Amino acid sequence: MTMKFVTKTLLSCALCAVSVLGAVSAYAAAPQQAAVVYFTLLHNREGGDVNGVGNTQRIAQEIATQTDSQLMEIKVAQLYPPTYNQTVDLGQEELNNNARPALAADGNPDVSSYQDIYLGFPNWWGSYPRAVATWMDGQNLEGKNLYIFITHGGSRFGDAPYELESALPNTKIHRVIAVNDRDCRGMDNEELAETVAAALAELE
Repeated sequence: MTMKFVTKTLLSCALCAVSVLGAVSAYAAAPQQAAVVYFTLLHNREGGDVNGVGNTQRIAQEIATQTDSQLMEIKVAQLYPPTYNQTVDLGQEELNNNARPALAADGNPDVSSYQDIYLGFPNWWGSYPRAVATWMDGQNLEGKNLYIFITHGGSRFGDAPYELESALPNTKIHRVIAVNDRDCRGMDNEELAETVAAALAELE
């Protein structure tokens, strides 16, 4: 074996290693898969069922499954009142005051490593819950895609898309789906999966 052959072989191996390392580096720097972030009242009110699955959560889980995304939940530090009417009143008060309720230590998901974020919440007074506003304040969403899905009692998206565009001018807001609470409760898993799949297909 000549010295010239050994030198060429070593050089070839070195170039191959550089190529592999470059590919690994590029992969590591690329955005990870999407994240699905949601807020559900069921887990954020006194007496709520922490092990139950709320309407918004149910849709969030289906989106995460179909998009192979990381599922994350927004949780408040101070739970909302146990009754619906009390929560409705408090939700309106928070909206009027542009409040920022504190989030629980395990309820403030970090999406800094994700480019595409699916964000779900119930329609509260035609807008998004202020807990969602608190969460957004702590994130850098500039240049990201925000895909919103909403549960509601009849108001569909309400003003939420416009208010999100105003609050996040450098984030691209996409509407995914708005599902009536009653309809969501009436769907079996297969029907919900088909509904979500049809909505996601519209984004392509």
